[in-house]
Amino acid sequence: MYKTTDIAVVGSDPRLYYCVERLRSKGIPAVQYAESAIPDGASCYLFAPPFSAARLTNTAFAKNGATVFAGAADDEAKALITSRGAALIDYCESEFFAAENADLTAEAAITVYTGASATSLKGAKVLVSGFGRIGKALAPRLRAFGADVTASARKIADIELIRACGCTPLETAAIRGDYDVIFNTVPARVFTRDITDRTKTKYYIELASAPFGTESQAVWSAGTKVIRASGLPGKVLPVSAGRLIADAVCTILEEARI
Repeated sequence: MYKTTDIAVVGSDPRLYYCVERLRSKGIPAVQYAESAIPDGASCYLFAPPFSAARLTNTAFAKNGATVFAGAADDEAKALITSRGAALIDYCESEFFAAENADLTAEAAITVYTGASATSLKGAKVLVSGFGRIGKALAPRLRAFGADVTASARKIADIELIRACGCTPLETAAIRGDYDVIFNTVPARVFTRDITDRTKTKYYIELASAPFGTESQAVWSAGTKVIRASGLPGKVLPVSAGRLIADAVCTILEEARI
């Protein structure tokens, strides 16, 4: 059981409809409101990620005693909410959310590629740049589809993990070769002109957040299609993404006895 009596879910993001549905299925009274009509007096408020101060035109709701659940909140938004006396909990920082979100992102990334290329992954030459949570979730899935998977990393421990999961390891600084698709998961400029001059790919799919793995389409040859897919999994799997937000918030409510 949850001590929370109600959650005001704020915004028109498609994920939030399914988030509300999931919360109600767990016995939590949840109502969705427009950002221009945030109610006063709810015990908890919930916002979709990313949560920025620019979205907060009204902060009167953030009173002492209120709990605000937000995802990927920026520092300014955190300071603004807490200065009003409310508690802000970033559910994206929870271990549960991070792990489940990586799995959903990997699944959504594959959908982006197959939808854009209209080709099977079986036999495709694939590079996964970065072996953090998303890379670790994505590489074995690609291999399960029959792809020839290379994964890059900087840490020696990750190089060994890549080899252990049956993929070809590559140090990030040594990226080169010809690929059908590159999935970048590193939020840093990995694909400099030096690397793109020796690396060819039909598709470059950007999964990382800013500053992204490459500066622009211009660093790639004319035969490369760059796809910005930083909003995954929400853009492709809004139902599952919305349910995950609800599940993450419920996990936090249970652990914190809110």
